[in-house]
Amino acid sequence: MTHLDPVQFNTGLIDFVDGSPSPWHAVEQMRERLQAAGFDECDGPAAPGSRVYCIRGGSIVAAVVPKRAESGWRIVGAHTDSPNLRIKPNGLYLAEGQLMASIEPYGGVLMSPWFDRDLGLAGRVVVRDAEGQRVTRLVDSGSAVGWVPSLAIHLDREANTARAINAEKHLNIVLGQASEVPSWDEIMLNWGLQLGDEVLAMDLCAYPMQPSDFVGLQQEWLVAPRLDNLLSCYAGLAALLEADPEQAGALLVCNDHEEVGSTSSVGADGPLLERTLARWCPDPQALDQSLMFSADNAHGVHPNYADMHAASQRPLLNSGPVLKINANQRYASEPEMIALAMDLADMESIPVQQFANRADLGCGSTIGPITASRLGIPTLDLGAPTWGMHSCRETAGTKDGAWLARLLLAFMQH
Repeated sequence: MTHLDPVQFNTGLIDFVDGSPSPWHAVEQMRERLQAAGFDECDGPAAPGSRVYCIRGGSIVAAVVPKRAESGWRIVGAHTDSPNLRIKPNGLYLAEGQLMASIEPYGGVLMSPWFDRDLGLAGRVVVRDAEGQRVTRLVDSGSAVGWVPSLAIHLDREANTARAINAEKHLNIVLGQASEVPSWDEIMLNWGLQLGDEVLAMDLCAYPMQPSDFVGLQQEWLVAPRLDNLLSCYAGLAALLEADPEQAGALLVCNDHEEVGSTSSVGADGPLLERTLARWCPDPQALDQSLMFSADNAHGVHPNYADMHAASQRPLLNSGPVLKINANQRYASEPEMIALAMDLADMESIPVQQFANRADLGCGSTIGPITASRLGIPTLDLGAPTWGMHSCRETAGTKDGAWLARLLLAFMQH
C-alpha cells in the first residue's frame, strides 16, 4: 500500500496540491497518475473488471468496473474546485500608473488572507491557434506576477476593528507598472500559449505562490492551499489506485463547481456521473446495490475559537477522519452508512470522529446530498478535519489524510 503510507501519502499530496493551481490542472494531474497505473480513457461501454476514466472540463470519473453488476458500485465523491479570485473578462485596466486585473470572487472566499500574498495566475484558455483551430490550453504563470497590497493602517485607523472588504474595490490584483494595457496573448505567451495563439476565452484563477509545507514543533500539520478539497481528491485517488475489488466496483468522481452550488454540466447536480455509470455498466442492478462516501473536509475545532463548536462536537486534527451529520440533510449521512464506516474503521484500526454543527449556526453542504438525491443511493459524508477552510492557505493534520485514504480503500473493497 505505497500510496497509503503516511509519509508517502503526504509527500504525494504536497506534489499534487502544488501542481494543481486550478481545477483543470488537478484533473490533468489525476489523469497522468491514472494512466501510469494502467487506466484507459473510455467514453463507451466498459468491460467488467476494466480500469477506466473519463474527463469533462474540471471533473473526472475513474473506476474499476464491477465484475458482476449485482455487486454494485462503491462510489467515492470529492470536488476539484476551491474558493479563489477569478479574473474577469476584459479585466485588464490602468490605475495610478499600475496595470490591474479586475477580479470576481469564486465561491465563499475568506477574503482577508489574500492580501499581501505573492500571487500566480493559472487556468484554462481557449485560443484560436496559428492554423485557425479552436484549442483549449492549460496555462500557469509559474511565478508570482501579482499582489493585492493592504491599505496602510495610518490611512485606516479602524483597520483592526472595523475594516470592511469590498471585493469589487479592494481585491483587484496589481500586476505591475504600465503605461498601456497589453493583450493576454502577450502576457500568457510563456505560460503555456504558443506563437500565433489568439485568446478567445479563459478561466483564470489567482493562487498563492507559497508552497505547501509541514508546520509545528513535531511537523504535525500540513499547511497548503486548496486542501478543500484537493486533499479528498488525492485520498480518493490513492485509494482507487490500490483497489482491486473482487466483488463491487470502485469508482472515484471528482466534480467541479461544488463551491458555487454544483449546478452545471460537470457539477454534482449535472448529468455527468449518471451518464457515465449508464455507459460503463448499464445493468440497473449495479445502481441498486451501490453505496457512496462523499469526502469533503470537516471543521476541526480551532483552539482560539473553540466556542464555535458545541462542547460535544469538537473534532481534533490528527485524531482521525470525521463522519459529518446534519439533521436537515446538509450532509447526507444515514445511520446505516455511519455504522458501516465505523465497522470498517474498527477492522482497519483507524480512529474516526463524529461531528454535527452548533444548532445556532448555519451548516455548509457537500456533493453528498446532491448525488444521493440524483442517484438514490445510501450515502455518508466524511472528511479530514482542517482549520481555516476557504482561506487561501488551510491546515490539516499529517495523520488524517492517510487514515482517510485507508478508510476509503476499505469502503471500495467492501
